Amino acid sequence: MPPRTLNQLSEARLVAFFRAALVEERPIAVKIMVRELDAGSTVADVARIFQPKPDHEGGLDMSLKVRRISARVFIIRYGLSGGHSGDGGTWRVTYSAGSTVLRLVQHEWWIC
Repeated sequence: MPPRTLNQLSEARLVAFFRAALVEERPIAVKIMVRELDAGSTVADVARIFQPKPDHEGGLDMSLKVRRISARVFIIRYGLSGGHSGDGGTWRVTYSAGSTVLRLVQHEWWIC
């Protein structure tokens, strides 16, 4: 996970996003992330599991990008992909002053 991601959003806000995004069956990448969080992993731990392999051999790679729109509004693009499998999406997320997700709108969903 790029270091900039945690500079844009705290771990608590990222976890709140993943839990809020789990309301649908898709993308499966969100289900995988929440499963790992429930098992005690941090977002950074999951990023290490799904980091790009230098030899490009199998497995899924994680993509997590955050763009700040304002102090409480962010665009988050997240997914897992590799070979001919994977999925993800892009969401507009509005937070409270803390880490509570007030509004979550999925703008895009992709599958490969």
